[in-house]
Amino acid sequence: MEFVGALIGAIFGAVASFALSEYSKRKNEHDRVFAALRAEVKLNLDVAKDVCDANGREINGKYQIKTGGWYEIIPFSETAWMAVMSTGALSHLHPDIIEPLSCAYAMVRRVNYIAVKMQYGRLGKWDVKEYTKRVLNSKRDLREALAALDKYH
Repeated sequence: MEFVGALIGAIFGAVASFALSEYSKRKNEHDRVFAALRAEVKLNLDVAKDVCDANGREINGKYQIKTGGWYEIIPFSETAWMAVMSTGALSHLHPDIIEPLSCAYAMVRRVNYIAVKMQYGRLGKWDVKEYTKRVLNSKRDLREALAALDKYH
């Protein structure tokens, strides 16, 4: 009888140890995903600020795109987002985080589309205005994504 009790105790201990190890590994992975996304969103917010400062200015609460001169065209980073999407880590995030991140990165894709278009010499006045408008919209969406990340982590 003592042997059966010891065997059951050993099996239970092994299962509990394995479960704790898996929980710890997932928690660390979750923390790394949050850190990567948060860093990338902050980087993109800094890029958006630089682009907005270079391409225009705010006058009486309304942003005005400058006419003529040098315009700043900087593509946003999508590396962490693509990693989260390709590894399936998105499914482990809280639903209230997924929506703002998805919206922000959809706008990032639109900004990058225009940036690439301009990179290959198809730069026109409409493109600079559209690019800067999209950067302004992405700035708003990225702020919302950062707030969601901060709220749930």
